[in-house]
Amino acid sequence: MVGNSPYKLATSLNILHIHRSAPFRSAWGNIVSTESTSSGGIGVLGLLGVAFVILKLCGVISWSWWWVTAPFWGGFAIGGAFLLIIGLIFLIAKALGK
Repeated sequence: MVGNSPYKLATSLNILHIHRSAPFRSAWGNIVSTESTSSGGIGVLGLLGVAFVILKLCGVISWSWWWVTAPFWGGFAIGGAFLLIIGLIFLIAKALGK
């Protein structure tokens, strides 16, 4: 092995190369990828909300600020109402003994 260092041997065998996005096995045996994906940018409701705010500030629409900002908080309100209804159903079912 004249002229070959342990580093050259390790790199030729790909021992020292660690890929950050290489999949690995979790404790349960599932193959897990470490790659992360993100969807950047503004969503449809965010864009609609910004458009409503601009139209309101320019005087084009005379809606209440509650309706102008509804695209920003509307999803949370719908989700909260859904959870409230589900919770009430469970409470009523429990009270009726089912």
